[in-house]
Amino acid sequence: MPENANTDSPSSTELPPGSAAVPSADEALPATGEGCPTPLAWKQVQNEFLSQSDEFSFSEAGLTVSGRVLGEGPPLYFLNGISATPTLFCLTVWLLRDEFRCVILDYPPEAQTLEQLAQSLDLAATQFGDEEFDLYATSFGTSVALHAMQSFPQRIQHAVLQGPLISMKFSMAERLALATLVGCPVRLIVSRCGRQSCRTTTRDGFRRSTSLAGNF
Repeated sequence: MPENANTDSPSSTELPPGSAAVPSADEALPATGEGCPTPLAWKQVQNEFLSQSDEFSFSEAGLTVSGRVLGEGPPLYFLNGISATPTLFCLTVWLLRDEFRCVILDYPPEAQTLEQLAQSLDLAATQFGDEEFDLYATSFGTSVALHAMQSFPQRIQHAVLQGPLISMKFSMAERLALATLVGCPVRLIVSRCGRQSCRTTTRDGFRRSTSLAGNF
């Protein structure tokens, strides 16, 4: 080994010269209007989302409606994918919390049809006193959103549909995989979505579907 070689190595708590220090939780959390958090900070944002958001749950019409709410402002409801949880939207909700009251719904375990899933959205909005609201849905949630937009279009002012399942037929293998993943009730929902409901809601749904991007 050369005589001038440096044999000292940084300890686990030291950083090489010129490196940026790991930010604290307060420093890592982005302010409203800033870009998405860096990968370094997403767990801190998730923890803050879980600690600051209010969890809710109530039963009505044979359905258990639950989820989380965070923020102040006009109501913005979130519908997630078929096996996702409210934490899926934690980064988006954190950035919008000063502009919108974000309501992130869990799907009722009793629901077996798109009608019942859309009904849970309607029940949640009624529970919070929201006569009108905006809607953001991803993946399977877009099927629920389209059905809701057809069932009670007067309540939904704007909607963003990300990755919509429109007129999409699932293969038998996909249906079995989804049913195995999240349970038997999904089989009925997926079958209905793939064969009928998405097609019947597409025309009326997209008449109501507009982008929230300009408002964000």
